[in-house]
Amino acid sequence: MAGTAGRIMMSAHDFAAACVHESAHALVAVATGGRLTALTVTPVPTGSHAGHVEYSTPPGITLPENEIAYAGLFAESVFDSNGGRPAHRTLLAALAANPDDRTALLDHRGTVALPREIEPVLLDLMPSVLTVAATLATARQGRLPAPHRQVAAVLGMSPTSGPLIRGSLRNSGWALRGLEAG
Repeated sequence: MAGTAGRIMMSAHDFAAACVHESAHALVAVATGGRLTALTVTPVPTGSHAGHVEYSTPPGITLPENEIAYAGLFAESVFDSNGGRPAHRTLLAALAANPDDRTALLDHRGTVALPREIEPVLLDLMPSVLTVAATLATARQGRLPAPHRQVAAVLGMSPTSGPLIRGSLRNSGWALRGLEAG
């Protein structure tokens, strides 16, 4: 992070990683049936970011909140690992830096449960995540003006279509159905 007039500013790498993180949340939310209403990343003077993904859940759909949370952590970790499968310590560092995601990953015993079995699907989604992240990084004020429409288009969906995946990514057969992103 670079210093400017006594303030710590976010590095270009950290801003890009934040865009990847939030874009992954958005893609998994839309792919599993959520209706995206906000997708933003704004650098803040502390050197961190104010990233935000907001979505609604249509009637009759149960979104896999733990998988949506993990998607951001995993995608950021892949990005920080130069596109490769991240080491466990890289995932733990992302988890420590993202308390809201950590909370979403707590199981009924209060233990963090990482849904690592969905990682192959998340790796398939990385080209789409990077496409959305690049758009977000260059968006005016770090906000996509029509986030659901833009994310749905990257996934090859119509903005009004139902989910590509019903329920959990772990049971989706994503790549087997020829829906892999890219």
